Amino acid sequence: MSFYEELSNYYDTIFEKSDMTLKFLTENLKENYRAIDLACGSGTYAIELGKMNIEVLGIDLDESMINLSKDKSIGIEKVSFINSDMLNLKDISNMKYNSIFCIGNSLVHITDKNKIKTLFKDVYNMLDAGGEFIVQIINYDRIIKYDINELPIIKREDKGLEFARKYKHNEKKKIINFNSELTIKKDNEKISYKNSVELLPIMKEELEYMLLDSGFKNINFYGGFNKSSYTYDSYATVVRAIKD
Repeated sequence: MSFYEELSNYYDTIFEKSDMTLKFLTENLKENYRAIDLACGSGTYAIELGKMNIEVLGIDLDESMINLSKDKSIGIEKVSFINSDMLNLKDISNMKYNSIFCIGNSLVHITDKNKIKTLFKDVYNMLDAGGEFIVQIINYDRIIKYDINELPIIKREDKGLEFARKYKHNEKKKIINFNSELTIKKDNEKISYKNSVELLPIMKEELEYMLLDSGFKNINFYGGFNKSSYTYDSYATVVRAIKD
């Protein structure tokens, strides 16, 4: 079983639904609005929006995550999921949307800046007037400035589970090697699953430039979904860009 297939079995335990995140995602949405969840994972937030009578399309590259999302969303008519690369966004739908969001540090898995720029332009073109694009990544200004090499371990002791995440900055290639390890305790035995992937450490200034270049003018940065002010010491970089 692959790392992501195993991860899908515990995804909702590791990444628990946050009411604060949901509030941020929905504060400008109304019934019958349309939204896209890019790199939707197990579909947690897409499903919550669907329950609010918002039409949501969830997209994820990992088939096991999409299968999990479909199982979780049975009976919720407003939600649909598709196994695809978000870089194919413009080929997936020709409709206009009120919100498109990409959270969970998913964007930086695209390590080609030109592809990100193209994605941003596709998002801009697919948004209706007044529509918003929400992105949340780790604050890489902080990671690089302080040479941070790991994130706090996620522990779910009642489930016998730990999820460790470590960073190694490759300055020559201008990428970060993200090494993660999922450890599960079963019958007093610990089983570990490891994975390594390259990430593109997008800095706040660069992210803002790419959004501006895509056509967005109304851009607001935060240090988290609690709408705290963004600083170099913020744990996350959250941006809401609105199409005029």
